[in-house]
Amino acid sequence: MSAEKIVIVGANHAGLAVARNLMDSGKEFEITMIDKSDNLGYLSCGTPLLLSNEINSYRNFFYVDNETLRKQLAALYTEALVESIDFRNKKVIFRDKQGLQGVKYDKLVLATGASQVSLGINGNDLRGIYRIKNLNEGLEVNQRLDLNNVKNVAIIGGGYIGIEVAEAIQKRGKHVTIYDANPHLMMSHYDEPFGRLVEERLREKGIDLCLEEEVQSYVGKSGRIDQIITDRGKYSTDMAILTMGFLPNTSLGRFHLELYTNGAYIVNEYQQTSDPDIYAVGDCSTSYSNILKELVVNFSVSDALRGKIFPQVGPKLQMRCGSTG
Repeated sequence: MSAEKIVIVGANHAGLAVARNLMDSGKEFEITMIDKSDNLGYLSCGTPLLLSNEINSYRNFFYVDNETLRKQLAALYTEALVESIDFRNKKVIFRDKQGLQGVKYDKLVLATGASQVSLGINGNDLRGIYRIKNLNEGLEVNQRLDLNNVKNVAIIGGGYIGIEVAEAIQKRGKHVTIYDANPHLMMSHYDEPFGRLVEERLREKGIDLCLEEEVQSYVGKSGRIDQIITDRGKYSTDMAILTMGFLPNTSLGRFHLELYTNGAYIVNEYQQTSDPDIYAVGDCSTSYSNILKELVVNFSVSDALRGKIFPQVGPKLQMRCGSTG
């Protein structure tokens, strides 16, 4: 019997965890991975350290070597964009430097992650507005922070990422302001008393907070951001970093697979979608909480790494998901 063909779309933490567990399962699989980036296995938790100039090199934050991984797989396609999936004929269509290509699968794993939310307001296309979801974006921001004319930095969003980035950039001697439409910081995670403690610590560090203010537009000068307009006033800024949150990347399968209320792929306890030959892991999918006894969406590295592959009798692939909590 020929090896089962497994195609993994996304070589992020979740996709790499699936590949590793498949290789460790003791069964024979023909594994193909496809990713739009060439920076595989980057731990983005290192980005704030990069932005604060606390590390000499970001290269220590990689836990995967592309060439080593390539030798372990049937095929690894990087800098490759998946354009569509032919679910009827079980084929993934993607484009890389070689042009348009296709690869067949027996089982498909979607590990397409999540995208940072954009406000979609006037001025959103100005230069100087950044996201830091990946390494290249982090490196670009880090380079800009070296410029003397970048003095005022706006952080849009007061969650975990926004606070970490704000503290990091403040260490570079920049004047940092966090903007959040909620009454207190970290409102999605903690109650008001805890949020107020965080606010107090940030103010002690010299970080300004504009809470219960809705960012309505960006104003530019010579094509670059110069002001932020909220429902309460105007603020000068030289750079804005968006950290408002994430939404699942499910465009490839949203018309074929069942979706959760936020657009994530709905999966069972084996991370299996409504199509029995397709699995979804990480930020693009739900997972099952043994505490809440319901489906949840948890955008975290720990959630991405929870999946464990174990061999079943016969050719069926199953992913057993560890419990949340």
